[in-house]
Amino acid sequence: EPEDKIFVPGRVNPVNFTMHTAELRLLQAIRDEAHRYAITFHRKRRNTRAMASVLDDIPGIGEKRKKELLKHFGSIDAMAAAGIDEIADLPSMNRKAAADLQAALRDGG
Repeated sequence: EPEDKIFVPGRVNPVNFTMHTAELRLLQAIRDEAHRYAITFHRKRRNTRAMASVLDDIPGIGEKRKKELLKHFGSIDAMAAAGIDEIADLPSMNRKAAADLQAALRDGG
């Protein structure tokens, strides 16, 4: 039966596991979870940085407004496509902040 070799730091020879054993499945599950966690973390970090960076430079748009805008519209493109009235209707927004947001997105886009 085929074997899978697991290399351990500080050990010259690998540990051999017969395929489809409980021990090997546990190691694979740990590996898969570590990869899933790392990928999710980096995607979230990249997406937050990409979306927030445009909004950071707009006067009157603080953390609360940024969070609400991103939650409601989902993307900067959707915000840019929205009308001033739709933006101003959000609980934390007002007409002036909506107009400033639209102007900044038009100038920056």
